[in-house]
Amino acid sequence: MKLLALIVVAGHALAQCTNPRVRQEWNTLSSGDKSAFVAACAALAKRPLSNQYADPSIMSWHDFVVTHSENAFWSHGNAQFYPYHRAMVWQFEKAIISTGLWPASKGIPYWDWSAVSQNWWTSDVFSPSYFGSASSPDPDICVVDGAFAKGVYSVAPDALKNRKITTGDLTCLRRNGGQYVLPDATSMQDALSAGSYLQFTCQDPNTYYDLSNYHASGHGTIGGPGSDLADASVSPNDPIFWLHHGFVDKYWFRWQSQCPQFKFDYTGVLKRQDATGLTDSSPYANLDSWPFTVQQMMDVQGDTLCYTYGPSKGDLPASSPPACPAVKPLTAQTGTASSSASTTGSAKGGVEDMWLRSMFVKLVKTPSLGSFNAGTSAAGSAGIDAAAGGDSGAIIIMGRDNTTDQDAGAGTVPVSATGTVLATQTATIVATSSAVASKEVASKVEDGYIETQLPDGSTLVSYTHFNHTVQIPATHEVFLVFSRSVAAIDKKTYKKKRFFSPLEPLEYSQPANFTDLSNDPGRCWLKYPQKVPESYLAGMNMDVAMYNNVYNLQMMAIDKFNMESGTSPSC
Repeated sequence: MKLLALIVVAGHALAQCTNPRVRQEWNTLSSGDKSAFVAACAALAKRPLSNQYADPSIMSWHDFVVTHSENAFWSHGNAQFYPYHRAMVWQFEKAIISTGLWPASKGIPYWDWSAVSQNWWTSDVFSPSYFGSASSPDPDICVVDGAFAKGVYSVAPDALKNRKITTGDLTCLRRNGGQYVLPDATSMQDALSAGSYLQFTCQDPNTYYDLSNYHASGHGTIGGPGSDLADASVSPNDPIFWLHHGFVDKYWFRWQSQCPQFKFDYTGVLKRQDATGLTDSSPYANLDSWPFTVQQMMDVQGDTLCYTYGPSKGDLPASSPPACPAVKPLTAQTGTASSSASTTGSAKGGVEDMWLRSMFVKLVKTPSLGSFNAGTSAAGSAGIDAAAGGDSGAIIIMGRDNTTDQDAGAGTVPVSATGTVLATQTATIVATSSAVASKEVASKVEDGYIETQLPDGSTLVSYTHFNHTVQIPATHEVFLVFSRSVAAIDKKTYKKKRFFSPLEPLEYSQPANFTDLSNDPGRCWLKYPQKVPESYLAGMNMDVAMYNNVYNLQMMAIDKFNMESGTSPSC
């Protein structure tokens, strides 16, 4: 039986970028440009809500806050983080230009705080002439000066009650930055050495490339406790959000610029369905909030985006240049896909793979929570024969099939006497516990996982590409499987929670010959950055154990830097 599906991903057919806007670092702007950007931000903040996110010319500042709040859980801590926020900043840039107060030929500025990490609070970003002080004497920590001062600027309405602040009023933008240092540019060089998007985004549990936690630190330290910027859902209330995320996007841009393949590299989510039926691990999936696909956000000078970044003092090279992988360009996503068992398409992850996976998920998920039901048969509807009847030991394997035609036997992967998968491009297997151990099949699954129901009612997710597992308690139901974590839904309250695999703690160890020479005026001596509060980490769906390991590694790297009398743009 051959099933056909026509998949068309809506594009934004723009001419190839030939004259990119340049996004300059804040400190390289003239005072006139700084004032113009602040004025454009203030004008955008006065627009009424448009309640749509496709046309930035009518979007208000509050529109950006609201959609970021609504999608905070899905747009952080996973593969979508970088393209989601790149789309967000791109739409914001166009909205700023639409005010008529910022030239269409210029990109909006970013702030490289890593170049002033040891005294960032002295930057004129926090001048009363611009965005107001870094800290506040107000009892509700409201900003009291600058264009976003209390009584002048109103934060976005909070219908979902995501803004976990109850004091003050809606004209109070909260900022509470203390004089704690931020990660230095020297601590951000290792992440540029990552050899894949999986490593660059810290989704590989076996490696530690980013020793700075620069994104979380920028929010938590600059905003400070109780601030809007340090609140994962409503952080765009603070204009510093845009300067910070311009810097975050530049960091991804710098990593991508090292190897041609990095502009096509996007991996990390193993199960995620959007309205088009594509998976989040696919570059052809639609982004949450924004009218773009991931693919459209991969190249800042492609058919959709058209900008670049100006230099900054924090532009230090990678600790060691990454080994560039072979280039595998993305293919067009308009065409007809077949799910016939005899089809032998060559492109992994193409429309055929995504369509089959999408259909399977739609057929077997339970209506209320959207998770897999091992007792459901997909036979006939999508060309997949699933084992009937799921007991407490039911196993689910999701992922792409790496088998050859000989391995698969005309496209069929045997699982048990009653269960087969009729697909050459996707191994999506539902088997009973009586099936032979699925190690042979699982070993051929790329970026896949095995989901096992344990006797106590909990669920064990075992990864085929990493040697680790995540256990979900019986009180929760698996909803999305990420490379390092699993999002699950509480069966009673329907609240979302992310679960992580256990990590061995990495303890801080000071060098045996360590000597405190911080008072030596001739030495560049870096301080330890402030630890980000666990409440913020939880709000950003981050793994607290991994953060603590990274923080300890960062302290040891700073010790090494200080003992070797290194140099930094911050000194």
